[in-house]
Amino acid sequence: MLGKYLIKAVQLGKAGCAKDWLIHDTGGAEVTRALGAALLKADLVPTSGVRRRNYATGFTLPAPKELSSILKIETVRDASKEEITRIWNEYHFKLGRGHVSTVLDAAAFKTFRERVSECPLFVLPLKKPAGFVTMFLQAQLPRVLFTGLEDYKVRGSQASPYLVVTHYDDLAESKDVVLVRGDIILPAHLKDAEATDLLEASHSFYLRRDLFDHVQAFNRNSANFDFNEVLRTRGISPL
Repeated sequence: MLGKYLIKAVQLGKAGCAKDWLIHDTGGAEVTRALGAALLKADLVPTSGVRRRNYATGFTLPAPKELSSILKIETVRDASKEEITRIWNEYHFKLGRGHVSTVLDAAAFKTFRERVSECPLFVLPLKKPAGFVTMFLQAQLPRVLFTGLEDYKVRGSQASPYLVVTHYDDLAESKDVVLVRGDIILPAHLKDAEATDLLEASHSFYLRRDLFDHVQAFNRNSANFDFNEVLRTRGISPL
């Protein structure tokens, strides 16, 4: 019954300096110099006049920034996958509050892309000190949006996402790495650690065959969707 209720709630809400980039160890001044040479701090919202994209929540986001506005791609032409991964995650760690990151290999991203195209919606419980909150996931690659389900039910088309995740596959073919960035839109509602948890959980639910069964049920057959099982997989006591 809870699965049907969640599906119904979601449906009702629809009304509306390259050669300097050389690193030989994982710390110290070399990493700092590399970050400065290889990466540019990028705002989430670009300048006016860019194409915008509407989501089922009714929330409108600017078109995703190009990777080249964040990463000086020419500086990583000769870098290994491991070096790129390290520099990407180190950069977002140094950005501080409100930014999280991870990477996927090309094969994993291919599977992820195929599955979110097939099943673009899901609900993910997020553990809190007192219980949990349910997040509504909406995938329209390269982005994945996470919105509080209660906000979605109350505000409908005016609901704002808590977290926007962007996938950059520019280096997938040449380096076997897809760079993933998460920007927290409502920091009052979501901590960095929670955003990281949502990011990792979303990939797990779409990449693991056993977990993807839940996603398919939610999108295709709500009668077979068991939210309590999803809670168990997230280490949360069932209702």
